[in-house]
Amino acid sequence: MSLFRPLLTAFLATVLALSSAAAQSAVPMNFTHHGILWDNGRPANGSYKITATVYGKDNKMVGKVSRTLSVEDGYYTLTLYNLAMADIIEAGGKLTLGLQVDDDPELTPRLTLSAVPYAILAAKAESAEDLQCEGC
Repeated sequence: MSLFRPLLTAFLATVLALSSAAAQSAVPMNFTHHGILWDNGRPANGSYKITATVYGKDNKMVGKVSRTLSVEDGYYTLTLYNLAMADIIEAGGKLTLGLQVDDDPELTPRLTLSAVPYAILAAKAESAEDLQCEGC
């Protein structure tokens, strides 16, 4: 039994380390927007082309995606992928999301984008780069 406990501890430590590495490499390079679409005061139903534009500093466009989505009882989900995420991150400052439905003008006001858990974790990891390890 004395050999069992160290082996179990080593096994669990390895599993946790591998799980952590897999979670870090699995950070998605996209984000999702959920919304409600109204048509003449009623929840929309049907297919709509929704264009999402991400704006950075000085209202400069840093990414744009168009998708035809199925809208049911007004609800839709738009996943923004294939964007140049590096450009979005480098844009810095306040990021906003502009939405356009079909060929109508962009809706106002634009939505302010906020941090997601992955981004908060990345900010913590970035600040940990300067830490020194003593006795490692």
